[in-house]
Amino acid sequence: GHLCTILAAAESAPAQASELAQQLAKWNSAPQEVATILKPLLQLIMKDSDLSMEIVSEDSPAWMLSLLQVLAEDLWPKAAVGEVDLDSELIVKQAFKLLDTSSVPWLNADEVEVEASIQVWHSFAETLHAALRASDESTLESSRRSPMFAHPEKRSRRSQDRWHLTGERLREATMVNLLFQLLVQKLLDCMRLPEIPEDEEALELLQHARQSVEAALRPWAALLTNADTWIAELWNPLQEVQNTLAAMGENDEGFMSVEVSRDVETVIWFFGAFCSCLPKDQVAAAEAASHAVSALIPQIHQLDAALPPWKALLWSSV
Repeated sequence: GHLCTILAAAESAPAQASELAQQLAKWNSAPQEVATILKPLLQLIMKDSDLSMEIVSEDSPAWMLSLLQVLAEDLWPKAAVGEVDLDSELIVKQAFKLLDTSSVPWLNADEVEVEASIQVWHSFAETLHAALRASDESTLESSRRSPMFAHPEKRSRRSQDRWHLTGERLREATMVNLLFQLLVQKLLDCMRLPEIPEDEEALELLQHARQSVEAALRPWAALLTNADTWIAELWNPLQEVQNTLAAMGENDEGFMSVEVSRDVETVIWFFGAFCSCLPKDQVAAAEAASHAVSALIPQIHQLDAALPPWKALLWSSV
């Protein structure tokens, strides 16, 4: 009845339908009921549902940003861990396309700020991290509460209003693991230095974008507790840099191409940024970082093979 009418209208006016979807997504007191309406609505608004990483600018208009931001603050993370029935892959694809188009000036017809598209991923991780904290605090509070006293009503209600996510449930969420892996790959691609490093305007824009990435990495780093697969995925690009530099030592050409210089610089920057975000209790991640650094050090002198000004840029990222 009414849902069919709404969906028919959404198909002909997706931008206006996205405003309705935002209002529904903010109705967090009944997530399961909201998801029943929101799932088919999002499928019409966002269309495709595969995880293709192709850049198609027209599929990520500016109005998509507001919808993705609202979803990242509640329902999308819940869908990613299997607590509500939404098409998480569909949302992921649009979030990645928005990041793609906002980081490539000639594709960014709607002039969406890349920092805003990165904020979507920041919010997604922060929502998960806040739910973990709420679960931990609730467990701690329960263990300290004396059975002789009743629950303070306000505290109990406040606790119930917050989403609680256990560490075990997060570790079982394969979609979140996949998202982290894809996000690392995407950021390494989007956050590369411009091909012409003397372009001061492009460098300044990239610097602002990288600052947003570094802020977004903090809640992601806090989610890594005992997640060995996440840690292994993070160090893979650094292993590739090590192999690239080692191969250069066996190559007679004697110089590093611009493309290789861009790739190496981005990985070294990203690795340093992520390590600086690791909480002190992330022992496994710290050990993995130490091992990765020790493996890279014997090859680090190969940075001298880069052409100017890449040589200086590479050493400044170490």
